[in-house]
Amino acid sequence: MESIAQRLLRVREASGLGTKVLSEACGLSGSHVRMIESGDVKHPDLRTLEKIAATTGVPVEWLAFGAGECPADDVIRAARAAHAGAPAEVLHAVTDAERGAA
Repeated sequence: MESIAQRLLRVREASGLGTKVLSEACGLSGSHVRMIESGDVKHPDLRTLEKIAATTGVPVEWLAFGAGECPADDVIRAARAAHAGAPAEVLHAVTDAERGAA
């Protein structure tokens, strides 16, 4: 089973966000996000996980405990676009282009 650190890294990479951008979007320090990803913080508080989950569009239960399944990468990217205010249609066009369907 993946650790919180592995799940956070997986979802951050799937969202296309760098550590700095994710931390700023969540209202967290970049060092705190890096410490969670590296495993230095093994049990981040629930509020921190809620902020990350809301920003990336994953269920907090999955992020915290690995319960259920992680949403597909395109769902995570759509959540990122919604958080950034970008239209989902634009995001899906980019996603399709990345897959070679353009």
